Amino acid sequence: MEKILLHCCCAPCSVSCLPALKEAGADITAFWYNPNIHPFKEYEARRDCLVQYLEKEGVPLIVKEDYGLREFVKNVASDIEGRCVYCYSVRLEETAKYAKEKGFSGFTSTLFASLYQDHDLMVKKAEELAEKYGVKFYYSDFRPNFREGNKKARDMGIPVVETDKNKLDQIAEGGNHQGVVAYVAAHDYASLEDIFKKAEEKGEPPFIVI
Repeated sequence: MEKILLHCCCAPCSVSCLPALKEAGADITAFWYNPNIHPFKEYEARRDCLVQYLEKEGVPLIVKEDYGLREFVKNVASDIEGRCVYCYSVRLEETAKYAKEKGFSGFTSTLFASLYQDHDLMVKKAEELAEKYGVKFYYSDFRPNFREGNKKARDMGIPVVETDKNKLDQIAEGGNHQGVVAYVAAHDYASLEDIFKKAEEKGEPPFIVI
């Protein structure tokens, strides 16, 4: 069974890809690495929605956190219209590199389900990176599944609303949405005081990761 690392940009696109990969008998591990998604609430919404979906599907997920705003701005500021090349490259490269380092048979991405991306350019980049890192790129054109995947996502309760680009620009508050914006329920966060109080009540030292 082929062990494939699937880079995931969001839950709706993942719905368009996972069934086909499972039907092909692949052993799928999902990979979240999207430092090009901004603002942070959009980044967080996409990530959390994907986590919820994959938990229901029983698909393991590796989350590589990197809200890379500074790096993103540095790389695209001089060529805003051409930013997609950077966005494709940085995500596919990290996926190919991780797949090689962790012993996966190869990699692919849910980006290949999108009707809004430069499909041929992404394929070219993925093939170049596969050769660079010595790992297989499992190409599949998931675009025919896009509309059905969106319908299934809606049926599963994943928020999907098709709208025009200007509306998406407004919702994303100028962030790079790539044709998809996700909403998820807000999280309840504990303050430091709450953490210390709870630890004291349990008679345990507090454990805080910053």
